[in-house]
Amino acid sequence: MQRPSASYHVAVTVLVVLILTAVALVVSMAVRPTASAAIAEVSTTQQPSHCRPAAPGSVCFDNLVRNAGQIAATFLCDVSSTDAGQASFPPGTSSSTMVYLQPGNQVTVQSVVTPVGAATGIGPPLVTCSETSI
Repeated sequence: MQRPSASYHVAVTVLVVLILTAVALVVSMAVRPTASAAIAEVSTTQQPSHCRPAAPGSVCFDNLVRNAGQIAATFLCDVSSTDAGQASFPPGTSSSTMVYLQPGNQVTVQSVVTPVGAATGIGPPLVTCSETSI
């Protein structure tokens, strides 16, 4: 029986290297990083801001909404009321608002808190934003 020639061994080695390269390319394409989803970062000033509230005794707060993701997105922002105050977005009737932001951009959204009953010392409301499809 004749032993395989050196060229046969070279051809098999090249074929194995090509197969391993193809597998590595397929795996790298499957696990490559994609653009991260849009992420809304919300910060609310702790001191009341200047505004013309619709109801007497109401207090306004500025909420900074920033797109910390890598893609543009529309965010649905909700403001939560507390036992001490009814929170809304101007003109004072909606607890939700939508904002469109490019990556890294930010916008200030004002919220209004109207005291409930004889409540005093109203603090800022909780504002949360999440990505939404229109």
